[in-house]
Amino acid sequence: MNNPVDELSPEGRLRLAETTQWLLDPARLEEAPERYLLNLMAHLNSLGLELAGGSIILETMHPQLEMMIQRWRPRGVDEVDVGDLRTLMGLDRVADDQGVVELYFLRHGHTDEAMYRKSPFYYASQTGRASCWKLAEHQESPRFPIFTDLIARGETEYLVTPLPLPKPYRAGFSLSTRHPDGFPADMLVFIEHLLGALRLSLAHKVERITLAEVLGAYLGRSPAQEVVTGNVHLGGLRSLEAIVGFADLRGFTVLSQCLSGEALVATMNQFFAALEKVVRRAGGEVLKFMGDGAVFVFPCENQEEGQVAERAVQAIVGLGNQLEEQQDAEGVTRLRFAAALHRGKVRYGNVGAPDRLDFTIIGADVNKTARLEEVAAQHDLELVISAELASLLQRPTTPLGHYQLKGFRGEQEVFVLS
Repeated sequence: MNNPVDELSPEGRLRLAETTQWLLDPARLEEAPERYLLNLMAHLNSLGLELAGGSIILETMHPQLEMMIQRWRPRGVDEVDVGDLRTLMGLDRVADDQGVVELYFLRHGHTDEAMYRKSPFYYASQTGRASCWKLAEHQESPRFPIFTDLIARGETEYLVTPLPLPKPYRAGFSLSTRHPDGFPADMLVFIEHLLGALRLSLAHKVERITLAEVLGAYLGRSPAQEVVTGNVHLGGLRSLEAIVGFADLRGFTVLSQCLSGEALVATMNQFFAALEKVVRRAGGEVLKFMGDGAVFVFPCENQEEGQVAERAVQAIVGLGNQLEEQQDAEGVTRLRFAAALHRGKVRYGNVGAPDRLDFTIIGADVNKTARLEEVAAQHDLELVISAELASLLQRPTTPLGHYQLKGFRGEQEVFVLS
């Protein structure tokens, strides 16, 4: 659609000056990325735009996420239906008195889905320019499927623009209004003049989001938060009371000899994905994948230890059930594993060399858990637990025996679930 306005109106120039100043205000540096759109929409509405909706879409660098979407709506207005999104990984929400923002996290493949291909954002990415549509002109034959929903909400005009960012990042921005006359006549010119400041302020948020999300993917969410908030010094360790867990894929040597490289990696990823899912659901965190095994923790701080212990045990029981369900549903070979859980104290933080750090847990109780996992493997058991953990459980347990664990004095009693 061609814009007949060649210059900003006096009101538009004032709006541009105030919004540019807002975007470049140092306060944006302190603003949490998830509140960026919430605050931006409040500012734009304070200028009399009567906005009914707004979205920011970010394509970013992440091993799992392809796209993050922030979608704003006023208080009292229902969330826009996103339909059946097979790539939806998670949904979060932030709100204040003036509006609500839904945050959608989408895995790789979303840009190939029909919903995205039929969206104004895809159109903007292909054309490379800002566009605006009067929604009253699209009641009979909507230009995009989302227009039907916007019209039903009483919205009158929709605007979308790409926000070019340094590769590999891409972004887009949309606004809609409920004003009877739509946007001001110079709205497209206003947005085009605003793009520089908008891109600059958004780029800072994208880098913060990417840093947190990529660190979370490689380190785990809790370690990533530690790093982001400044725990980056060699030897920067703190004590943590926790349930420590080790899990190892059984028969890996045989699998590596009979499977292709791609199939072997797919098998490992299947196991790790199932493990991460049950551990996270139980309030734990997978800290490290090591070859065909993993170490994870369930922090006990500010929690009732018996409840943490029960959740940790149930997570490993659930891992066995989930792998069995995969076998039944997909006809794949049942993956076998050995795991151990122990209640202890660990040191949590940075170890390594000055130029190469690793965020991990260390301590005697970590080593003890690893030795217990070897006992589970020797007896072809999915789970063994230490005496310290067994004492916290309400469910019945059975002594497996006393074992001399390498590096530990005296024999250690080991239990299994009854």
